[in-house]
Amino acid sequence: MANGTTFSLNRRDILRSIGALSAAGTARTQVLIAAGGTKGVVETTAGKIRGATRNGIHSFRGVPYGAPTWGAGRFVPAAKPSPWAGVRTSLAFGPICPQGNFGNPAQGDNTSRTDEDQFLLYRITERQAEDCLRLNVWTPEIHGNGKRPVMVWLHGGGFTGHSGSGLLACDGHNLAQRGDVVVVTRNHRLNIVGYLNLAEAGGEKYASSGNLGMPDIVAMLEWVRDNIGRFGGDPGNVTVFGQSGAEGSLSPCGGTKRFNTACSGNGRIGEGGRGVPGGAGLDESDGR
Repeated sequence: MANGTTFSLNRRDILRSIGALSAAGTARTQVLIAAGGTKGVVETTAGKIRGATRNGIHSFRGVPYGAPTWGAGRFVPAAKPSPWAGVRTSLAFGPICPQGNFGNPAQGDNTSRTDEDQFLLYRITERQAEDCLRLNVWTPEIHGNGKRPVMVWLHGGGFTGHSGSGLLACDGHNLAQRGDVVVVTRNHRLNIVGYLNLAEAGGEKYASSGNLGMPDIVAMLEWVRDNIGRFGGDPGNVTVFGQSGAEGSLSPCGGTKRFNTACSGNGRIGEGGRGVPGGAGLDESDGR
C-alpha cells in the first residue's frame, strides 16, 4: 500500500467479514411471500404450479420436466411428466441424482476446511432420488406480456455429481433481478444412473442407456420452449451457459435447435466430441 503497510486475509478473516456484512445488511428488509390462492400460480403443460415471491422475483422450484426415472423408467429415455390435477406446490428444490457425497463434500466431516467450504459454497444436504428430472425458474414477471431473455444454467461435475441447486451460486434470484432475465437451472441423470451402457446385456430396451443425461437436457430445453413464455420469458431468445462438465453438454445438445446462444468455461471435450459420455459431439459435418 502507499504508506508501506501490508495486510493479508486468511479464510477465517474472510468469514468474519462476511458475517459482519450480513449483520449490517439486516437493516434492509427482505420479504418472503409464499403465494397463496391464485396469486403466484402458473399453468404449465403438465398442470398448475404455485411458487413464491421475494423482492419482486418469482421462484418456482422442483418443477418436473420429466417423469420419475425409477422402476420401469430406470435406464431408459425419460417420458413426459404425468399431468396432475389442482395446483402443485413448487417452493422447495427437487431431488438430485444419486451421487454419494459428491455434491456435498462436507457431509460427515467437521474439519475446518470442509466446514467452511460448506458455509461459503454449498446448501444444506440435498435429497437424492431417481426422481431427479426437476428444474427451477426465477423470473421478474408472471401473468404479463414480457418477453425477457432466458438464461439456462447447466451445472458442472464431470457428468458424475453436483446439481442445479447445490451451490449457493446456482440460485438465480440475483441474476433474474439485476439482469431482468428469466433464469432456469436443472437436475438430470448422472454417473451410472445416466451413463451405464446396458445395451449388450439388456437388449434393445436399453440401447440408449449409455447416454441418457444428454436427452434429459434436451427434454429440459423442450420444457423451456413450451412453457417459459408463461413465466415472462422469450422461447426464441434462450442462452445456455455453464462450466466444467456443462461444456461437454453443450456440443451434443447444440444440434437440437432449442437454444440460440451458448457460453461455457472451465471444461474440455476432445476432437469429434471425445470425452463426452457416449461419444456424442458435433463435428464439421453437422454444419452448425
